Amino acid sequence: SISYILEDEKIFYEVGFKVLQNQEKYGLLKCGKLSQNGKIKLIYGVSKYKPLSALLPQISQQNFLFVVSRIYDIIKHVEENGFLRCENIEANIDRIFVDSEDLSVYMICLPVNTVSIHKDTQLFHENLKQVVLKAAESYPGLKSSEILSLIDNGKCAENGINKEIKPKWPVERDHT
Repeated sequence: SISYILEDEKIFYEVGFKVLQNQEKYGLLKCGKLSQNGKIKLIYGVSKYKPLSALLPQISQQNFLFVVSRIYDIIKHVEENGFLRCENIEANIDRIFVDSEDLSVYMICLPVNTVSIHKDTQLFHENLKQVVLKAAESYPGLKSSEILSLIDNGKCAENGINKEIKPKWPVERDHT
């Protein structure tokens, strides 16, 4: 599991915490809450998933594109949700989790009432874009223009991102 300790309990966002309990189907990891030394500790169970960084050498380019499209579907859902903020999502290649069986993507969103990770939405999107572009470097044949197109479509598509991108079944892994 991954945990975070809130230094100031006043920033804990109870409504956001309750919303996170029902968001796994939308790609947000369920959050647990404990008290540790008088501080709030948030816990996310990730044991059944792999970080995207560990999966990159194992999945095909097509499946990587599918994972990227799912990431942007999750972001779109958070932006439409109203109770959670994408600025509080961990946009880090080691904190984006993938179910290696069906390529479902899961992300960590902190239930806090302040902007905790990224200063604003634009900075979050820029950071996520850089994370995705860096991950795309694992696929030498993949043009960054394809990834940029996917990212741009994800931010402005009405029904999520590019529905033509589907995983190859069974999930193909590159065995190198």
